[in-house]
Amino acid sequence: MANVSNLAATTAKGVGKDRSQRQMVVFATGEFKQRLLELLEKWVAGAQAAKASTTPSETTILPFKLQVVQAVVAQLENQGLTGEILSTLKMAPRQAVEACFYKDPPTEADKAWILNVLFSCTSEGLALRSLFNRPEVQLLVAKNKTTGEFPPCGLRAARFMPGPVLRQVLSDVGHSEEQIKGWFKGKGKGTQSSASGKRPADRRGSTLARDDGRTAKR
Repeated sequence: MANVSNLAATTAKGVGKDRSQRQMVVFATGEFKQRLLELLEKWVAGAQAAKASTTPSETTILPFKLQVVQAVVAQLENQGLTGEILSTLKMAPRQAVEACFYKDPPTEADKAWILNVLFSCTSEGLALRSLFNRPEVQLLVAKNKTTGEFPPCGLRAARFMPGPVLRQVLSDVGHSEEQIKGWFKGKGKGTQSSASGKRPADRRGSTLARDDGRTAKR
């Protein structure tokens, strides 16, 4: 029953797909990744010091979610972004960013650290999200077609993936692992298999856009 409730909550109107449309996935590598790690370390240290202090601090600690967005904008400028879009991004209001989710950064230096920025469901938040989706920005964060390399800061729209929760529900009602695999290959009950083996469009999903308790929120 808990898994069924979780699936219902995950796919509810205004939560799953609607929420994912307000999110942006950040891929940080190289010096940009190191910069974000330094910001996180300083933010955690500052937050712990403020919590342990018995007197009010005169220094305001900027939330990590805002530091991430500011760092992304600065890196986009390093990658060639100019003009009105850059100016508007630099003036983005604080209330436009709702949260930032992330898992522990990979220890391997060559692996990207992935963060998920959630924009607020306001005119400011939606406007800021749309700016990052502009062609001028997407061109700068895409893979170089000549070298095949990605820039230090990569951005991608979040995708909604309720698949892991659906797997738990199917398992709870008695389906075997083989049957569950068949379901996701388009061979499950009530689905139509295709030559390509893909699931029908209404059964596809992805879950970079979820917060299932395994991520940190700042």
